[in-house]
Amino acid sequence: MAAAWQNGKIDWAKFQELIKDCPVDLLCYDPPQKKPSFAKLRQVNLFAPRTPWFRNFPCCLAESTHAAIQCSGADFRHVLISNPDTWFLEMMQPPTADMNYCPEFLRGVWWMKDNIANETCVSLESGHWNEAGTEGWKLCSVNWTTGSNWFGSLLLSWNMWKARKGIHADIQISVDQKWIALTKDDYIYVLGPEDKMVDAEGRTYPFVPGLDMLRITFPEGDPKQGLFYQYMMRKVAQKGSDGEVVKTPAYQALLERVQRPTMEGCCCNFFLCNISDEQYPLVYDALDDHQLLIPGPEELPKEILDLIANEPGWPSYK
Repeated sequence: MAAAWQNGKIDWAKFQELIKDCPVDLLCYDPPQKKPSFAKLRQVNLFAPRTPWFRNFPCCLAESTHAAIQCSGADFRHVLISNPDTWFLEMMQPPTADMNYCPEFLRGVWWMKDNIANETCVSLESGHWNEAGTEGWKLCSVNWTTGSNWFGSLLLSWNMWKARKGIHADIQISVDQKWIALTKDDYIYVLGPEDKMVDAEGRTYPFVPGLDMLRITFPEGDPKQGLFYQYMMRKVAQKGSDGEVVKTPAYQALLERVQRPTMEGCCCNFFLCNISDEQYPLVYDALDDHQLLIPGPEELPKEILDLIANEPGWPSYK
């Protein structure tokens, strides 16, 4: 996919040519990351949202990371998916109250369904967008929740480090608004009424145009190698006409995942030797109600603000 990129910008015409070489149906929903073959340590329950590893005394890596983030001075919150109204609204704050250039179809809070990296909810609305709504800068550490286990905790800390180093997501939207580029490897396909999704058995996979999108990662950015990662982005909340939080039906699906019983492994759930390959995907479906959040509005570093200030079509965010 590198051939479609030059100086940090994507050539959408070249991108469309390259994805024609993908050997799999991009609209077949069969997340590779939820298969046993994806896991490096199949029998160890390291990455499930409710993993007991490295939690509580004496090996309290998760709690220690929470303390370190708190001590960094960040506006660090512990929030619950089951009680979301206040923090959902905070996640949807644009950088400045009078300048919300995020495209209407991307506004709201999105659930990253089947993302096993213990990232749960994200807002693109809080990023810095150009006036046309075709390009935006997004901090991966702000308004981007992670679960509270050791992996989610370290992931948030890592994203904070990247933000301090000036590493951010440069979001670019195609002219027809069907594709969104996040990196050279990572993309979002915007589902419309003309699309048809199927599962691995060829059965119709339901989605709601305008409320559901398909997140795709190509291995090493190369569509010829098929798909490396795939999940649904489902809008779970948006602002109403009076600025209040309005939840969508997808929020109930998210809440059901939070309330679902834990798929119990063996040895106090530290291992998954008793979980069959058929059951393995369910290990990741019982989500952590307890989320970690640094709420917005987002603040980009000065060097990025200086960069976009000299670009045509960008408002002054200083």
